[in-house]
Amino acid sequence: MCRGTSGAPCVAWLSVASEHLELLQGTPARFRASSHATRTFCATCGTQLTFVDDASPGETGITTCSLDSPDAVPPDDHTFLDDKVAWLVLGDGLPRFRRARSEG
Repeated sequence: MCRGTSGAPCVAWLSVASEHLELLQGTPARFRASSHATRTFCATCGTQLTFVDDASPGETGITTCSLDSPDAVPPDDHTFLDDKVAWLVLGDGLPRFRRARSEG
């Protein structure tokens, strides 16, 4: 689903407790691209901003590259490798998960 909503081979996500997320300006538009999650995006430029799965309402995924300083939050791992496009090479040595971290 991330490729479909981003138009990119993958999306870098930063997970935070929803209670710690504070938007400083504006109100993002919301939509449900699937039956189990809500995504938000900037209604002006279309940038995807967040993802909240109904099964984990206390956690918000933020698209890292929508932040002003994405280099401040490098990835810790790679998830959903079962869905990776074949030509994308991950050579950084970070932990890898076939699906979500919680699924192993």
